[in-house]
Amino acid sequence: MSFADRLQAERRKNGLTQEGLAEAMGVSRQAVSKWEQGEGYPEVEKLLAFADKFGVSLDYLMDRMPLEKAPVDASADAAAADIVSYVPEQSSDPLNFDGDPERETAETKRNRLLLAIALVCVAAIVILFLSGLN
Repeated sequence: MSFADRLQAERRKNGLTQEGLAEAMGVSRQAVSKWEQGEGYPEVEKLLAFADKFGVSLDYLMDRMPLEKAPVDASADAAAADIVSYVPEQSSDPLNFDGDPERETAETKRNRLLLAIALVCVAAIVILFLSGLN
């Protein structure tokens, strides 16, 4: 069963017309008709909204698994939300090259200063070496 078939079947199972579904999802009836005819797919945000509205998984809606194996699991949704919202307290990069000054720690500032001093010293040595060759 294709996405188009599943979209149409779920819409009918939920007692919605194409127009009713379109209104609920903020799209045109023509867009719903196009998707049900297999002439393209909605945006990802709309796909997720369809899955939520019909109470099915995105895998089921996109024909990646049968309904019996595709329950909508609230704890899995919560875990996914935790993963998406996770922002590490400190970058694993000791020099913090991500460029976020809000997350720059004292260790990061110290490492940047040491790197700058090392580069100045190397530059000075190279200049002295090259001036001595003349």
